Amino acid sequence: MAELRGTMLRVTILLLVIGCVSAKSQRKSLRFSVDAGLPVTVKLYLQDFPNRQKTFSQVQGVVRQGSNIFLTVQVDPKDLPDVNSVDKQYVYLVAKSDDGHFQFHKEAKILLSYRDGMVFIQTDKPVYTPRQSDYCGSHESTGIKVEQWKDLDTSTGIISKRLDLGDFIIHGNWTITATYGHQNIHNTSVQFEVKEYVLPKFSVKLTVPPYILKTDNRIEIKITSRYTYGKPVRGTAVVYLSIAGFDGQIIKFGKHTIVLDESGVTTVPERIQIIQDLPGDLWFPEKSRLLVEADVIEGATGNKETAVDNSCQFTSSPYLIKFINTAKYFKPGLRL
Repeated sequence: MAELRGTMLRVTILLLVIGCVSAKSQRKSLRFSVDAGLPVTVKLYLQDFPNRQKTFSQVQGVVRQGSNIFLTVQVDPKDLPDVNSVDKQYVYLVAKSDDGHFQFHKEAKILLSYRDGMVFIQTDKPVYTPRQSDYCGSHESTGIKVEQWKDLDTSTGIISKRLDLGDFIIHGNWTITATYGHQNIHNTSVQFEVKEYVLPKFSVKLTVPPYILKTDNRIEIKITSRYTYGKPVRGTAVVYLSIAGFDGQIIKFGKHTIVLDESGVTTVPERIQIIQDLPGDLWFPEKSRLLVEADVIEGATGNKETAVDNSCQFTSSPYLIKFINTAKYFKPGLRL
C-alpha cells in the first residue's frame, strides 16, 4: 500500500492478487481510493522487464472522494518477451496520474508465473473389471491412447468423463493423464488396474501361537481350509516357515508338504532346534517374527489359495505391560 502526501489528495494502492488466473489471462487487481475534492484519473499498465520496450495491458479509471475503485490488469502471454517460456518472468506494473491538479507515478516489479493452480485426478475405484465404466479418460500401459479430450471447460473446476470398458479390454495397469495450463505446464497422472475378478472357491486360515519363548521346544501351526459354503477342502498344503527380522531380513528355515484330512484341517509341527541350528548367530531372534506362508492346492481342480501370517513374535517374556489412560504431564500439587 502506497500513501501519497503533500496535498489534500491521498491515493491508496493495494495489490490484492499476484499470480496468474489461467494460461491465457493473468490478472492483477489493485484498489484505489482518494481523499480530495476533485476526481483523479488513475492509469495502470505493464511494461516488459528489464528494457521497457513495450507497454501493454493499459487500463484507467476515475477515483472520486470517499470512494474506491478496482482496476484489473489482464496479461496475455503473447505480450511477454518470451511467449514459449514456462519459466518465471517479470514485468513492471506502473500506476500514475497526469491530472493537472495532481500527478503521481508509482511502479513495482511483478513476478508472473504460469503455475496458477493444481490438477488432481480421482477415479471412483482403483480396480475395474471388463464391461465396467471408468469415470475418466485413460490409455493402457503399452502407451496406446484409447481416448482423449481436448480444450475442456474448466470454469467449474471439476471435469468428469466416462470411458466404457468393453468385453475384450486389455488387462493390466492403465494410466490417466491430465495436462493443463500454458505449454501444458501442469501434468498429473494416476493409475488404475483392469483385471478379471474371480470369487475364490475356498479360503485358507492360519492359526499360529502368539509368541515363541527361549524355553519352547516346538511350534505348532494349524491350517484350516474350507469352501465358501462351509465344506472342508480336500487337497495338499505347502507351508513355508521363515524368520522376519525387524530390519526387513527374511531367513527361511522350513518347508512342509502335508495332505489335508477330511476335516480340511491339518497341524504343522516344527522343532525349535531347527532354528537353533541355523548358521550364524541367530539364536535367539529377539523381536523378530515368525513368517508363515501356506499354499493350499485343491485336489480335484488344482486351484490354489494362499494365506500369510506374521503375528507370532520371538520374545524373552510372555508378558506385555501397557500404561492405559496415564497422564502425559505432571504438575506438583495436582492429583494423578
